[in-house]
Amino acid sequence: MTARWAVIAVSAMLAAGRVGAVTAGSEEVVGADNVAGTFLLRGVGGRAAGMGEAFGAVADDASAGSWNPAGLSRVDRAGGVLMYDAAGEGLGLRYAAVGGPVGVGSASLSLTAMTYGGFDAFDEQGVRTGWRSPVDIGALAGWGWRHPAWFGDMGGVGIAGEFVSTTTANRFLGLSAGVIYQLAPGTAVGMAVQHVSTHSDGYALPGLFRFSWTSSPMAHLRVAADGVQGLVDRERWISGGAEAFLSRKLALRAGYKWSPANSGVKGLTGVTAGVGVRLRNVEVDYAYQPVGYLTTSHRLSLGYRARGGSE
Repeated sequence: MTARWAVIAVSAMLAAGRVGAVTAGSEEVVGADNVAGTFLLRGVGGRAAGMGEAFGAVADDASAGSWNPAGLSRVDRAGGVLMYDAAGEGLGLRYAAVGGPVGVGSASLSLTAMTYGGFDAFDEQGVRTGWRSPVDIGALAGWGWRHPAWFGDMGGVGIAGEFVSTTTANRFLGLSAGVIYQLAPGTAVGMAVQHVSTHSDGYALPGLFRFSWTSSPMAHLRVAADGVQGLVDRERWISGGAEAFLSRKLALRAGYKWSPANSGVKGLTGVTAGVGVRLRNVEVDYAYQPVGYLTTSHRLSLGYRARGGSE
């Protein structure tokens, strides 16, 4: 496939996902009555979480496949991301991703595991049979490449496939695709369709359409915003965030994520805050996110980028 036809194909998929006009049917995607694998909607990476999960147009490391696969076109050296999200109430999200240049673009592989605590299991006679610890698993492979010269060489496109297995024994194959266009140095917009999946017993992955924007009005400040529309459950949310670099080694972050679904939750919700420390090729990021009286999320991630590339 030539670069021109690759751009056209991804753009066509984005347009199709945006209207989301799909009806029920065993061979179709998006349009199931219920959503499974909602853990995929939790933002990965302490940096992204600290910015209110407004990261679709910012993503530039191995985790980009989980935000907008087109962000992988910016990955110019090998690296990886590890994250643990202590979501409270026995919930925990573990994430690992590796990526780097492959051929004319860059590729990534990631694995996500959501745990739900544990419980005693009993048989029909009420006899304890052991301890159960349910877990959902998601594996993703993505590839992104820069726009060709005739397109201005400003931004890139990307595509990703995923396999998801849930505690209910449902299994899904999903597809994501995205584009990013660099409007000016430090300013970019992006679009992505994510988690468009097959059906399983009336369930589908939480397919969504994401529109993103980011800009750097000053040398040491980045602001970003994401708007998301669910294609299956029709949920929507808006995220905004900022990242201030106090030095080459220290960054402070803050953001806000608004969703109608959280309007009835009492207490502080939607607000995020974080800090990032960079030591040579290693980045350590922490994010704090309260969800009213329900729980509080603490996300800690460790990133690595090999020397070289654009820095």
